[in-house]
Amino acid sequence: MPELQVGDEITAPVAHVAPFGVFLDHQGQSVLVRLPDLSYPPSRSEIAKPGDQLEVRIIAITEREILGSALPFLENPFEDEERFGVGAVLRARVVDDAWTMWKRGSAWEPGIPTPDFPEFPHREHVGFTVEVDLGLRFVIPDAQVAEPLQVGQDVDVVVSSVHADGRPQEVELKWT
Repeated sequence: MPELQVGDEITAPVAHVAPFGVFLDHQGQSVLVRLPDLSYPPSRSEIAKPGDQLEVRIIAITEREILGSALPFLENPFEDEERFGVGAVLRARVVDDAWTMWKRGSAWEPGIPTPDFPEFPHREHVGFTVEVDLGLRFVIPDAQVAEPLQVGQDVDVVVSSVHADGRPQEVELKWT
């Protein structure tokens, strides 16, 4: 069996689809392609099914797994810096409230066991989830919101940072 190396490009069939990605069978070796490495933008729908052939580049090899990415073979819609770069204004739709959940008495410090009180769940509103072009979702913290937003409301957001591939990583609510 030939040994794979980082940077190798292979075409292999999908052997298994998991909630976090797909496993390819390359000459008896299992190659994991995680969801973020399957498509631009991240897809919420089925990308591949068993038997589909995928072209991937090997991006990491550890003792436990071989990781591949299909992104080098796809057109990157985020290369347009004017549209998606830092400072770009994007139209977004509020799709949900963002909450954090914790249990009273479960403050955690390293090395100290935490008591668990399931009868006292606590939910705290932390912001609003917005969706922009190509299905990207972000949380706008309450601290950025002067007036409560409503689900379905359209707002403008400004890209404040991007990933290495050009995909917006963080956005801020645009003040008007």
